[in-house]
Amino acid sequence: MFRGLLHARLKAADQAIASGRLDDALRITSEAEISAHAKGTKLRARLAEAFIERAREHYRADRFTEAFLALGKADRCDGSPEKIDELRKQVAAVADEVSRQRTERRHQVELAKHRIHAGSLAAGRRILENAPEGEEEFDQLKRELESREKRGAELLAQAKKRYAEKQLGAAIDRLIRSRKINAHDEAAIQLERDIVATVIKDARSALVEGRLAQMKHDLDLLDPLESAQAAKRELAECLTLAQRASRALQTSDFDEARRLTQRLATLFPQAKWTKRAIDLLVKVDENLLQLGSGPLGDFNSNALANTVAVPADVRQQQNALADTIGVDARNAVSSSLAALHLLVDGGGSYLILRDSHATIGRAASNDPAQIPIFSDLGERHAEIARVEDDYFLMSPHEVEIGGRRGRQQLLRDGDRVVLARRAKFTFRLPSRRSSSALLDISDTTKIPNDVRNVILMRDTVMMGAGSSNHVVCPGQCANLILFERGGGLWVRGMGRNEPASAVELGTPQEISGISFTIQPWTTRTI
Repeated sequence: MFRGLLHARLKAADQAIASGRLDDALRITSEAEISAHAKGTKLRARLAEAFIERAREHYRADRFTEAFLALGKADRCDGSPEKIDELRKQVAAVADEVSRQRTERRHQVELAKHRIHAGSLAAGRRILENAPEGEEEFDQLKRELESREKRGAELLAQAKKRYAEKQLGAAIDRLIRSRKINAHDEAAIQLERDIVATVIKDARSALVEGRLAQMKHDLDLLDPLESAQAAKRELAECLTLAQRASRALQTSDFDEARRLTQRLATLFPQAKWTKRAIDLLVKVDENLLQLGSGPLGDFNSNALANTVAVPADVRQQQNALADTIGVDARNAVSSSLAALHLLVDGGGSYLILRDSHATIGRAASNDPAQIPIFSDLGERHAEIARVEDDYFLMSPHEVEIGGRRGRQQLLRDGDRVVLARRAKFTFRLPSRRSSSALLDISDTTKIPNDVRNVILMRDTVMMGAGSSNHVVCPGQCANLILFERGGGLWVRGMGRNEPASAVELGTPQEISGISFTIQPWTTRTI
């Protein structure tokens, strides 16, 4: 390089350092001729110190990236490695700490924002109390917090006012909006408790007085309040039962309406009106049952030409139907058949006894009892007698009835009777519509023809799905009633207009989804 040009470049580098144009000076002093020159070496040393000082300025201003860049340029100027390394360590340590603090502040901002937007204003305020002053994000959140607190307080005041005015729907609306803004406000929580208690009290009063529409309105008010769901559960169940009973009444299913009303009365005995409703439903059901099993239940003028009078029925009942009702002579089940065998497809085997007295004894006998049991019993070990609507068990032996031992006791629904180790059954009265009884035979007790249930029939036997029937049928099926007319057996659907059908012995019949056969009861004697 020409001497004049070299000195000019050295001078330009010196001026660049003096004026703070360090990058220009670095570019000039990095030229081979300049860096090899003695004056150029001195300039590079000055430039390294200038870059180190610039790095310190960036460091003090928390511009750590710029500080690292300046230290890198000082390295290129062959500056003091000790100074550069020491300062680089300081910058790195402080940069890490500042980065950590910034991350923590960002976390605080996000956490405070989440708490505030989730309705936890108190938690958001606690976070912001520790926030540094002058941070725009924190200051903005503080302003938002104050605005939300003000709006929440206004809505809560409106809710209290509506509650005092008995405008519960409007009060709940304002309360919900207030709690969305400030979910943990103690005053709002207490107001919600007061509102729930008031509405529950009103709903209970409505149920007691039989104002079911008002009760539904009251309970519907509580739907948006999660805290009210447990408190309203019992009343909601009562309302559901009442609604189902009402629908059953509208469809003339009086038995179902009565059953549901009884459940309601058990669940909420304070509703005294349910007793009156149950009594009326029982009367309706009983009247319909009597009408359905009487002459008007199967008026068929075409059959009258082939009818004959059937002798008086076998059971001498106080409220028996007329014993000369016209029935088709070809189809009548003779009144002399006091024991019948009922076979239900998928429903098991039943023994039907039509006498008012039924003897119980061992099956292995020349003269078996009416209810023969394969067990070590006497030939006439016990007897069940019906007196009007009551059933009594009498025995010359000590027997266990409902946990009580004796020789004569009144049988109650659910009583477990133990005559011997392998002679046990449960006495049941499954249907309020019929005074016929059911003996549910124990699994360890065996009766001929695989019978699992014995029906002590008085006028009617209920058949259908559900435990309120004497004969429980599988699957979906309509309820049927098996009834006596003039000593014969007939069957018809409940609540239907279809005529009754005479039961033909030994002939399979299917009505409303129930397939069954009734035949004379026979047992093999020894």
